[in-house]
Amino acid sequence: MSLYRKELFPDGGGWAVWHVTESPAELMEMLPSGGCYQKEISSFKASSSRMKERLATRVLMFDCWGKEYEVAYTAAGKPYLSGNVFHISISHTKGYVAVCWHPSRAVSIDIEMIRPKALSLKERFVHPDEQVEGDEMHASLLLWSMKETLFKIIDNQEAVNFCSHLFINPFKISPEGMSYGLDRRNPDMLYKLDYWVDSDFVLTRIG
Repeated sequence: MSLYRKELFPDGGGWAVWHVTESPAELMEMLPSGGCYQKEISSFKASSSRMKERLATRVLMFDCWGKEYEVAYTAAGKPYLSGNVFHISISHTKGYVAVCWHPSRAVSIDIEMIRPKALSLKERFVHPDEQVEGDEMHASLLLWSMKETLFKIIDNQEAVNFCSHLFINPFKISPEGMSYGLDRRNPDMLYKLDYWVDSDFVLTRIG
């Protein structure tokens, strides 16, 4: 089993990361035989990499919750659980999947592999007023991940401009920390963003 990290919130819910080292067959064996997750995977038509991500996510959820809850998706592609047992958010990057959940409030999570692409594209999503103290590549990647996390949780996603609409308050990079973000179209709503800088990825979350 490759549960990489799991944190529970004092008021219920939590978040977790799975390091995907298993084969699809090994992941399938970790799910209850004949359960709703195995049935979902059996009917899922996608590439082998997407299939493995979906499998690892279901294994992570089952490991965290101890039972299966059927996953559905809104028209916008947001995942939710049938019966609304938890609010959930799911993210994946090369070799890792992450899940965040809470019984009563909206949550959001994003995980991004550390790579220089975010630095080369930063002019598309970093506003000149956004200041992050630390390594430039990690700063760009954290800002991108924070804005992805923010985008997932806001209600008005239509025509969002990551550079001009989504804003992250200044912060200094540490292995784990936080900042605040907002959608400038709705500046009264401020979101607390926690982050974690791992050797392979950065992870940001709201919740």
